[in-house]
Amino acid sequence: YNTDIQVQLLDFFLDRGLSVSAGIIGDHFTGADTKIYSAMQKCVSSAPYKCALHNKGADATFVFSNATSVADAKSRIKSCDDRIKNLFPGYQAEVFVPNKNLWNQYTLQALQELGYPIISAAVATYSNLPYSTTTNPMQLS
Repeated sequence: YNTDIQVQLLDFFLDRGLSVSAGIIGDHFTGADTKIYSAMQKCVSSAPYKCALHNKGADATFVFSNATSVADAKSRIKSCDDRIKNLFPGYQAEVFVPNKNLWNQYTLQALQELGYPIISAAVATYSNLPYSTTTNPMQLS
């Protein structure tokens, strides 16, 4: 049932020329569910500028504010990045969405080293989120 709804949602957005985004959790998205995998392949190949896949890390339970080093954060992010690249050749995710909207400096450095320009989070759940009212608050510099 959920797969059918997810496919209908992707089709709804694509049929209307609307942008859509989907979070990929590396360990959980394997391509084995052929319905959703085919729909996401169609989305990425037919409208890559309107279909954004977001890296959510390899493990849905890991909170990135607990990363113990740059290498730790980087390996967790890269694992999902590799999964996305394997399942969707030629596609490069540009947005990272940390579990529970939490991360630390190791996470930010790992993202910069991996070439991720955007981290997506909610200010409401991260009291020390650095942002500016005059520049795009989601762009990493």
